[in-house]
Amino acid sequence: MYKIELSTNNFRVVLNPSKPLFPGHFIPPVNWNGKINGEAVSIIQLSHSAKQESDFKFEIYSDKFSEIKLEVIKAIDEKLRIMD
Repeated sequence: MYKIELSTNNFRVVLNPSKPLFPGHFIPPVNWNGKINGEAVSIIQLSHSAKQESDFKFEIYSDKFSEIKLEVIKAIDEKLRIMD
């Protein structure tokens, strides 16, 4: 439903939110769990904002994916904006 799929710089990202995200009516935190290139990741969205790294806690996230961290944040932000 609110699944995020992103392919960029030889990375394949698939994330799913831990709860339904109703437009303008979701309550943080939201856990975004999924995989990057088949490796498990867990990202916690700490606020309604999803624009910068400080809005998230990268709970399970390998350093080898650091180069796409901002693109992952942007993909989450865009998914939330589509809901509004």
